[in-house]
Amino acid sequence: MKRHNLNIGAPVICKSTNAGRLIKLVVDPDDGETTDLIVESGRLHNKTAHVVPVDVVDTASDQAVQLSISERELRGLPQYREKEFSLPAPGWRKGGSRKPKDLLVRVPEYGLVYHERIAPRVTVRLHEGVSDRLAVVGRGTEVDNLEGTVGAVDHLLVDRESGDVQHVVVDTGLLTESIVIPISMVKAISERGIVIKGDNQDLQELPRYRPRSEQVIVDDLQARLESMSLPDLKLSVEEGVAFLRGVVPDVKAKRRAEATARGIEGVIDVKNTLTTDTAIAAAVTTALSGDPRTELAAIEVISEHGLITLSGEVDSTAIRTAAEQIAARQQGVIQAINGLEVKPDEDTPFLRPATHGADEEHEQVSPAGALAAHKLRSP
Repeated sequence: MKRHNLNIGAPVICKSTNAGRLIKLVVDPDDGETTDLIVESGRLHNKTAHVVPVDVVDTASDQAVQLSISERELRGLPQYREKEFSLPAPGWRKGGSRKPKDLLVRVPEYGLVYHERIAPRVTVRLHEGVSDRLAVVGRGTEVDNLEGTVGAVDHLLVDRESGDVQHVVVDTGLLTESIVIPISMVKAISERGIVIKGDNQDLQELPRYRPRSEQVIVDDLQARLESMSLPDLKLSVEEGVAFLRGVVPDVKAKRRAEATARGIEGVIDVKNTLTTDTAIAAAVTTALSGDPRTELAAIEVISEHGLITLSGEVDSTAIRTAAEQIAARQQGVIQAINGLEVKPDEDTPFLRPATHGADEEHEQVSPAGALAAHKLRSP
């Protein structure tokens, strides 16, 4: 699964033109889905910001966000403006029939100036161009847990296809300490910030975000797996997610490989699609038992790194050939080595015709056996 690494502050590229920088993300607080990007362009007093749908993001990394639209198309998108208002604090009453929520005063650029104190007031920020139902999250958005403030949002890791936030990278204020928090730990997202589940002890067990090149991570992981006698796996890393593919001996080795990958610096998550030899051998055995051509054959199945070896004795070349074909078709099988020997036994004449090949003229059945079989089939 590929994801967008939406790094707040990263340059935004339209086609081949630098169109500005990413300053905020718009998140649906109900399901954690990123719906839009806030892209700012221009300089000093001529800055403008636009609301860009996340589905026009082509690629994204720590270095840049690439859009699939032109700069002209971006300029045609809705503009984003923040408007601040102040209103009396909840519960305040001072004569008259007006309620605090009705007393909405626009905050000038340099703040409110009163000659006398009117009432306690709170500030409300409205986001023009973005639905009131959505929460705007940017670099610096506060992140809290049960024990207080954890840090501030550095950037979000978002699923490229669905737009869902997968992880929140939180800057704790220490030089090398950015925590990768899975979205499953996020309790609420709002204009006031992000609230996560768990205490500080839970946070200590989460991975740290330390950007490293994907090739460096792969090389590190490859070396560790080779030391565990798991050298032939297919490894890749995309935006901090390690993908493990290939065949390992058993479930224990599969678990060790995943645990090793999760311990690599720079790995945020692991997608483990490793197949085990035990599972492959079991699948082949089940397939052989379920096929009428081979269900009565005594065949031993051994798998080693997806290389299947069939051994034992069967009644005919047709069964031998069918067994190899069935084994080769099973998922995870790289190659099937047919070590079966053709040796009809005394029960062969009594087995149903489905187990015999019509072209096996070289396999002769004894006259006594043929006579017995004829008598069994006669009414």
